[in-house]
Amino acid sequence: VSEPEWLPRPGEMLSGAAAVKAEKDYLRKRPLFVAFLHLKAMLKKENRLKNNEEFRLVYRGGKFAVSHSVVVYYRKTSDSSALRAGFVVSKKIGGSHIRSRHKRLLREAFRQVIPRVKTGYDLVFVARRAIVGKDFSSVVTTLENLLCKARLLTGRRVE
Repeated sequence: VSEPEWLPRPGEMLSGAAAVKAEKDYLRKRPLFVAFLHLKAMLKKENRLKNNEEFRLVYRGGKFAVSHSVVVYYRKTSDSSALRAGFVVSKKIGGSHIRSRHKRLLREAFRQVIPRVKTGYDLVFVARRAIVGKDFSSVVTTLENLLCKARLLTGRRVE
């Protein structure tokens, strides 16, 4: 089965107007069921920090680990089986579409490492300006390194 012509070939990077056109073409031509797959990729409600007070508790009562492009704040919770996360991308990063894209990027990167993260913590990931332009694999690596620095990662990398 050959790849659809609107998808870039492996190793091919698009930028500027070409990237925007390719994304619009992809969204227009992709099958409808792909849109539903995105819903299943979301974090479950019980694994999300939802309101301002929950975020403030993590900021004020927790610790943090810093990298060039992301900061993670973490706080031990009373429920040792829970793992909740929140994602923050400020207006310093860019307009709403840029912020949304980077929030989705962080969420998906975190979803990749969830099986190896210790439970019993609330986490807040804050994007920095340096995250703009990073590809997915480098964001995953950054999160893994941050969580290792914070001693929240267990086990080996799952391929």
